[in-house]
Amino acid sequence: MSALYNQVTPLALGKLKSKSPNSENNKKKNKNSKEISSQLTAQEDPYDPLQTMIGDSLIEAEKRKRRAERFQVKSRRETKRIKNTFDPLQEQEDFSNLNAIGTKSHAYDQSKTIIGKCTTLEKRYLRLTSEPNPEFVRPLPILNKAFKFIMGRYARHEVNYTYICDQLKSIRQDMRVQMIENKFTMKVYQTHARLALENGDLGEFNQCQSRLFILYSKPDLKKTSYSEFVSYLILYFILTENFESITSWRLKLIQEDIQTFQEQRVQKSFQLSQNVLLGDYSNSLSIAKSINGVATNLVSPVIERERLKALMIICQSYNQLNIKYMVQLFRFHDQLELITYLKEKQLDSYIAVKNPNTDTEFRYLDTKNCKQKMKQIYDNSRKVDIKGQI
Repeated sequence: MSALYNQVTPLALGKLKSKSPNSENNKKKNKNSKEISSQLTAQEDPYDPLQTMIGDSLIEAEKRKRRAERFQVKSRRETKRIKNTFDPLQEQEDFSNLNAIGTKSHAYDQSKTIIGKCTTLEKRYLRLTSEPNPEFVRPLPILNKAFKFIMGRYARHEVNYTYICDQLKSIRQDMRVQMIENKFTMKVYQTHARLALENGDLGEFNQCQSRLFILYSKPDLKKTSYSEFVSYLILYFILTENFESITSWRLKLIQEDIQTFQEQRVQKSFQLSQNVLLGDYSNSLSIAKSINGVATNLVSPVIERERLKALMIICQSYNQLNIKYMVQLFRFHDQLELITYLKEKQLDSYIAVKNPNTDTEFRYLDTKNCKQKMKQIYDNSRKVDIKGQI
C-alpha cells in the first residue's frame, strides 16, 4: 500500500499544481521549451541522465540563438534612427547651432525653394521653431545691403561685437533657409569667423568654420582664403587636443592639395601641433609666440596650457629654478612679466633669493615646495570649458 501511495502521490500533486491560478503563466513560459524539444528528432530515454543533459543543453542553445536574433533585429532598427552627433559637418544638423534649418519637431523641406520678401536691413536673430515665413526672410539683394550697412556701423565703432554677431547670425540664417551658397555666403562666414576670433568667441568661430568647410567642398565655389582657414582649423584642433583630426588633415592635404600644405601659415600650424604632441614645450612656446593676427586668440590658450604643463613637470623634477632661466624657457619678455604671471597664479610667495647682497645674488622659484600647489593649478585649468568645445 505504501509503495502504491509513493507512486500515485507525485501524479496527484502534479494535477493539483496544474489547477493553480498561475498555471496559465507557467504554460506560456514553458511553451517555447516544448516547441523546441518537439523539434529534436532523437528519441531520448527519459531515464538516461546523459541524454537528458544533452537535450537540456540543446534547448538552452536554441533559446539563446532566438534571443540573439531578436536583439539583432532591434539593433538594426535603432541604427537607422541614430545620427552621427560627433560630426559637425553632417547634413542634418541639430538646431543647437545656427547651421541648422530644421528642428527635431519640424523637418525642413530642403526641396522647397523660399524667396524672401523682407526689406529690413537690421533684423535680430531668432531661432526658427517652424517653417520660415518669406515675409520675414530677406532676399539676396537686401542681404548684400544689410551686410554693408552693419559692417559700416561696426567699422565706425557705432556698435559692439554683440550687435554685429547677432546681425551676422541673422544674415546667415536668411541665407540658409533660402539655400543661398555663393561667394557672398562665403564672405559672410569668413567675416564672422574672423570677428569671432578677434573677440575671443571660439564657440561662434567653430560654427562658422564648420559651415565654411562645407562651402569649400562645393566644386562650383572658389576656395578664397582657404589656406588661412585651414591654418585656423589646425590651431583649433591643437586647442581642443584633437590630434587625430590633425593627422587626417595632414594626409589629405599632402595627397590632394600640396600647395596649401606648403603654405607658411599652414606649415607653422602643423609644426606647432607636432611639438605639442611630442611634449616639446620650449619649441611649442617659441612657435606659438610667433603666430600673430586674429589667430593669437587660438594660440593664447595653448601657450597658457603649455606653460602650466611645463611648470608642473619642472616642479616634479627639480628643487629650484632660476628666474632668469624661466624667462627664456617660457618665452616671457622680461622678469617683470614672469613675476606678474607667478603672482596671478599665487606662486610669488615661492620666489626666494640666494646669496643676497652679493655679486652672485639671484632669485629662483622654490619648485620643491610649490609642487602640490602647481599640480592643483594645472588640474583646475583642465576643467575650463570653451563653450562646450573642449
